[in-house]
Amino acid sequence: MSNISTHLASFNGYPIEVIDHHQQAWLTGEQIGLAIGLKHARIGANKLYNRHADEFTEKMTTVVDMGTVDGKQRQVRIFSSRGAWMLAMWAQTERAKQFRQWVLDVLETHQQPQADKPASKSLPCMPRAKTTAKSADCWGATHHRWAGIFAKP
Repeated sequence: MSNISTHLASFNGYPIEVIDHHQQAWLTGEQIGLAIGLKHARIGANKLYNRHADEFTEKMTTVVDMGTVDGKQRQVRIFSSRGAWMLAMWAQTERAKQFRQWVLDVLETHQQPQADKPASKSLPCMPRAKTTAKSADCWGATHHRWAGIFAKP
């Protein structure tokens, strides 16, 4: 299982897992979809991206291999702060508006030089929630908590 360095940030009081990729802060499309209130977070975020893919640069989005609970690797699209802002720009939700205001300010503060940041915990990250006893690792634990928090009222 691959290890990716992560740490938590908070959007409106809820935990958002930030991925440190090449000393920059990134979020998965699914995390963004949950935060901005898309009904089907991962699918909705992918649809938004695919409709506007020509407007993204390699500094805004990339695909990385992330480990799953069963030890397999899966390719996952992640977004930098600018890419996350652009993705939220096309979403028509009230939370997307709030997220756009949050993402540039907060994620960019997480992109300080490594010497200035406390050591972050390296956790195996899973691109999808799996309902197994081992899903208490980074993705499983946080995704299951977020599912109810970010559900539409």
